Formats: sequence, structure tokens, C-alpha cells
Amino acid sequence: GLAGARWRHATYFLSVAERIDLESRTGEQASLFAQLELENANLRAAVEWARDTEGGDLLLRLATALWSFWAIRGHVAEGRGALEDAVAMSQSPPARALLGLCTLRMLAGETEGLLAAAQEALSACEEIDDDFSLAQAWNLIGRLEGSVLADLTRGEQAWRRGLSYAERGNYEAE
Repeated sequence: GLAGARWRHATYFLSVAERIDLESRTGEQASLFAQLELENANLRAAVEWARDTEGGDLLLRLATALWSFWAIRGHVAEGRGALEDAVAMSQSPPARALLGLCTLRMLAGETEGLLAAAQEALSACEEIDDDFSLAQAWNLIGRLEGSVLADLTRGEQAWRRGLSYAERGNYEAE
């Protein structure tokens, strides 16, 4: 029936989003995200369906896979809303979901409590020991300390740590 078709649609686009999220770490991010942009109506439908059917796990996986795309391509409000809902539904949101939510909140111009949340995301990234996520987390903290709090020295130190993880993992640190 319709529910089965919507489920297949959502899980298919989840697999697309997760594949591109991984490939974009070392691949041609701009062209990969351009592919996602072409599917944005389908991705949006999958996110909405997952949210409406309270498929908390599905929504969380979709939002976690898509946040880098949302951040880079400027779908900030939409992405933040989806990730906020997904994290709220989850007992223990993954490190990358916490990192994404902080990133989208910063891009949306929020500052309240954000550095503490970013440090919590960093701790979660340290637990999974993923160089890519650590590079992004330190970069985020550098941006918050350097631009939001105007502590350029600490911002610079955080950026350098982010860069070291990016170089170690051979990633583009965005």
C-alpha cells in the first residue's frame, strides 16, 4: 500500500544520502552535493514522512546524513528543524547528529549555549574517534571562539587542532 511505498521511498533516499555523506568526505563535495540538490524535493518528502510517522530512527539517520549538505547548500532553517526534532526524539543521539545540530544553529545565527553544546559534541566525537568529525568539531569550536566570542587566540588553537585531524585523515576541513 501507500505506507509501504512511502517507506521504500524514504529508505531509498536514506541510502543515497548516507552514501553521498561518506563520499563527500574525500570526494568532490560540490558535485556530490549538486546531485543531492537535484533530489531535494525527494529528500524533503522523505524527511517529512519520517517525521510524521514518528520514525525517529529513520529521521535521525536522514538528518545526520544530510546536515553537511544542508549547511553547505544553505538549507539551514529546514535542516536545523529536522535535526532538532530528530535529536529530541532520540535517547542517545550520535556524535554526528550533535555536531550537525551545533553547526546549523551557528549558521542560523544562534549563540545561546552554543559553545557548551559544541564542546559536548566534541566529546561525543572523541568517543567515536573519527578524524573527520573531530576536524569538523574543532573547526566549529574555532569559529565560535574566534568569531562569536572574539577570542582569537583560542579560536586559532582550535582551528589548528581541527586542521591536524583533517590532515591526518586526509579530509577537506570545511
